Amino acid sequence: MPANITVLYEDSDLLVLDKPVGVSVGDLKSGDIQDSVLEWLGTRTEVKPGTGVTDFVLRLGILHRLDKETSGVMLVAKNRATFDYISELFRTRQVKKTYEVLVHGWVKDTDFEIRAPVGRDRRVGVKFAVGERGRESVTRFKLIQKLKIAGQDYSYLESMPETGRTHQIRVHLAALGRPIVGDIKYLGKNLLNAHKTPFTRMMLHAKTIEFTDNHGLVRKFASPLTLAAEF
Repeated sequence: MPANITVLYEDSDLLVLDKPVGVSVGDLKSGDIQDSVLEWLGTRTEVKPGTGVTDFVLRLGILHRLDKETSGVMLVAKNRATFDYISELFRTRQVKKTYEVLVHGWVKDTDFEIRAPVGRDRRVGVKFAVGERGRESVTRFKLIQKLKIAGQDYSYLESMPETGRTHQIRVHLAALGRPIVGDIKYLGKNLLNAHKTPFTRMMLHAKTIEFTDNHGLVRKFASPLTLAAEF
């Protein structure tokens, strides 16, 4: 069971977690919950949504997912009303998320947007790709710093996805030709072998999340971790 999940905030409605890299969210439908956020939540007596097949029950209140290789802020609802309210905010794009990301190479622009549909890669089912049959996907980026580490060029970026497709940031950056450092799935074996880095993780971190709660209060939560500590 993952022991290094940090609680950033908690009240009677909401639990805000800082998920470490290497811990999956888990899936109750498939039974894949070992060493996951779901397994950790199952040990907390106050997060018991009951029985049934609703999304709230099946997710134990988890409102959104992060890839196993991605660290950072996650929201968990502790009751059905909060789950339904914030789920609707996600659906209507009223939740603002920022990520920190380190990519191979130097980007040309300091502020830019990638607007390209993302869908399942028909050639490799476990991957996603930019393609005409994909769903509308928009990600904005801001350059924080250009770096040269051990003779290699990197760009340290802030990423602000406006949509929430699976692997969206990873796919958009790979399509740009600036794949995320440590992203084995989208870097490709040839590039992976050609780009030896001192980093041991995928350099993508969910830094902040912000929304307006059902009382009209703006809530913003941030992970204390920063990727800059890695270089």
